[in-house]
Amino acid sequence: SILREKYEDEFIFRRDYISRDASFTSIHTEIVNFIKESNYPVSRQQIFDRFPGLTEVVLSFATGDNNIINLFGQYFHASKLKISFEEKERFRAIIADLVSDGKPHHSEELFICANTEIPGMLSRNFALYPFSAFSIAENLFRNEFQFSRPLLAQDGVEDIGYATDRMKDYIYTVSYTHLRA
Repeated sequence: SILREKYEDEFIFRRDYISRDASFTSIHTEIVNFIKESNYPVSRQQIFDRFPGLTEVVLSFATGDNNIINLFGQYFHASKLKISFEEKERFRAIIADLVSDGKPHHSEELFICANTEIPGMLSRNFALYPFSAFSIAENLFRNEFQFSRPLLAQDGVEDIGYATDRMKDYIYTVSYTHLRA
């Protein structure tokens, strides 16, 4: 309020931020557009440098946008993906084949299969880790498969929960089976 009163002729005041530019209407939109304008992944540090005073919460919210691909600490806009129609169809088939057993699968399996069967597609799109491959797959096929980082499964699979929950269930099952034997 004090800043607004003293500098209302120089700055535009919004609820959570101050700007010199009246066209600046949303920090979320500005961050997404900043990432979209880049032809290369944008690091967290580049975003913090571009938007001084940005908080982790606001960054997390903005990079959670459906059009932002999380590349393990760097961000890339989905509109910049370089994937042909044939590669996309092959990627879909790889996922469908992987999850056809009805069980959740780790993104590392997807990463290995995609790199083997569609060489160059992931690296061309800066996906150098399983986490990144997961993000691209989720962006492309979020309405066809179920995604719960780092797991993917057929749509409707109920036990895709968190990896720690799955591990606890596995340990409990093994322990219980061992005690009964």
